[in-house]
Amino acid sequence: MPLSKFLGKPSPDADAVDLCVAQIDSSNACGNFLAVSRVFQIDNEVSEQSALVTAEVEMVVLSPFSVCSPVASNCTGTCWDPKTGRPRPGQASRESFSVSHRVRIEKTFAFQKADGGGWRCGTASLQPVDYGVALSGP
Repeated sequence: MPLSKFLGKPSPDADAVDLCVAQIDSSNACGNFLAVSRVFQIDNEVSEQSALVTAEVEMVVLSPFSVCSPVASNCTGTCWDPKTGRPRPGQASRESFSVSHRVRIEKTFAFQKADGGGWRCGTASLQPVDYGVALSGP
């Protein structure tokens, strides 16, 4: 969705978070491994010049990757415990997410008011996540 779509909106929302996640994914080359399937706004706090949007982001695995790898940490925001499906930062593992595995994270995204009245994403990374769960299969 083009950035111009958000110009003039009173506050950033799930669509703005979706664009923000797309920018993060693009800068980390995540598109070969994950696709965002859904973004759901949970909460927001808006002031005159800044906003925080808490959202749930659900992703689907397109290509296998290790549960604790640069792809996992850069593209999902954390390493994962393959047994519990919960975030477990920094634990090395040889296990991988398989194709069609689903990963859900909850994160607060920061936005700043841009010239012209729109909102600009100020979050450059998915790390750290506030909450996460990995689910098998479609």
